Amino acid sequence: MNGTATDTQSTSTLQVNEPTRFMTLGASKVSEREACVAAIRPDGTWVRPEVPTMTEIKAENSAYVYFRWASAALGHSIQNEPRPEDHHILQPPCGEEKLADVVRLDFLRKHQDSGAEASFSGERSMELVKAIVHRVYHKQSTAGRVFLRAEFTDAAGQTFDWIITEVTFPEEIAPYLVEGQITPEFGERLRRIFNSSETYFNISLTKPNNRFPGKFRGCHPVIVGIHTFPDYKPQLAAGSVQG
Repeated sequence: MNGTATDTQSTSTLQVNEPTRFMTLGASKVSEREACVAAIRPDGTWVRPEVPTMTEIKAENSAYVYFRWASAALGHSIQNEPRPEDHHILQPPCGEEKLADVVRLDFLRKHQDSGAEASFSGERSMELVKAIVHRVYHKQSTAGRVFLRAEFTDAAGQTFDWIITEVTFPEEIAPYLVEGQITPEFGERLRRIFNSSETYFNISLTKPNNRFPGKFRGCHPVIVGIHTFPDYKPQLAAGSVQG
């Protein structure tokens, strides 16, 4: 399903200190100040520029806009325990042209991976998977924190239940929550909207926490980007479901 890279491939050789083109497909909130970006390069491999701020993500003319090409000189990661895709930003990225609306779905289809687990079987820490969504809900952890989660089945037929850390989605659904929670009725509406669309999740692995080795090298998969065709946002606003 992936037209440019095998499931176990991580990144092609990146020439450090040279301009690198990339397109943001995931933007995750790390803290009130820091963000984490998942971006794909023209050759279909992934890069994680370190470390954009939330202000840069939300800027009016941000270079970290979904489906917009950008360019920046990137160097070796300066973080602890860097992943293959991690690269330090040497200069602010310059926004370039946006991908035309009519070719965005084909772009995602071309770069989708065959399945979430297979893609992470090597050293990769980013992937793009097609998803059938079973539910979107809030769940309280044993530590008392409440997380937004999605249960979904990927193209390989495997079902997962992972936290959504994307910046955009929680903001889009906030007006429809009741006391900060997804009601059963709204949860069903979200499920219907997602499954009346062609839905893709950009998934990223956190750094290992050294507590749960597991199948993903001690890392946790999180959903950092959500893309649907038709777009879910107008359907939310219209209070209707297409299809």
